[in-house]
Amino acid sequence: MKTKKIILLAVCLVLIAVPLQAAEKLTFSTIEGANNALISGKAVAETYRRIGIETVFGSFPGLRSLVYSNTGETDGELYRIAGVTEKCPNLLMVPVPVNVQEGMVFTKQTEFAIKGWDRL
Repeated sequence: MKTKKIILLAVCLVLIAVPLQAAEKLTFSTIEGANNALISGKAVAETYRRIGIETVFGSFPGLRSLVYSNTGETDGELYRIAGVTEKCPNLLMVPVPVNVQEGMVFTKQTEFAIKGWDRL
């Protein structure tokens, strides 16, 4: 009877330990100094935490961050603009926005025709 209890305890410990060992960790690269990285990182970290996945974020200069994620040195990019996958074929866009940014122009002039980036 005592042997059965020991075996049962051992099996339970193995069943508990296996998921702990298999816990996944994802590393995301992001643009250093980006204002939205902190907030977006917290949202992503909490989302993955809820499904038992640890996250790590590395801040790098813009192009290096993209190269790291595209070459697989990191598991992915925290956030980028839509269409970046055209230049980085190894990245797949997850169709759930982490954040949304809109560009706006403010001027004191009453007449202001935007005729391209140079005019801004």
